[in-house]
Amino acid sequence: MSLHKALCMILVISLCFLTGCWDRTELNDLAIELGWGLDQAKNNKIEISAQFIIPSKMGMGQSGRSNAGKAFFTESGTGRDTHEAIQMMQTKMSREIFRGH
Repeated sequence: MSLHKALCMILVISLCFLTGCWDRTELNDLAIELGWGLDQAKNNKIEISAQFIIPSKMGMGQSGRSNAGKAFFTESGTGRDTHEAIQMMQTKMSREIFRGH
């Protein structure tokens, strides 16, 4: 077998392993962050509060009226540094925090 054919065969076989959705996360599994604030807490700790959207309450309903209730919720976490505070906030939530908007 020539080198060219072998290389083409390896490339075609490797394409089977290069799918684009192997690590996808469903939108329903994400907590989309709108914004956050940083405060000084007791005992020289940091408190982070963040607002997250509730996608089902965003936009207009089928009847043309806005859905009732707030379209967001607020959660907070406290720690020695920002990383620990965010981890504490994540432990309170069932969805993964998403900041990439």
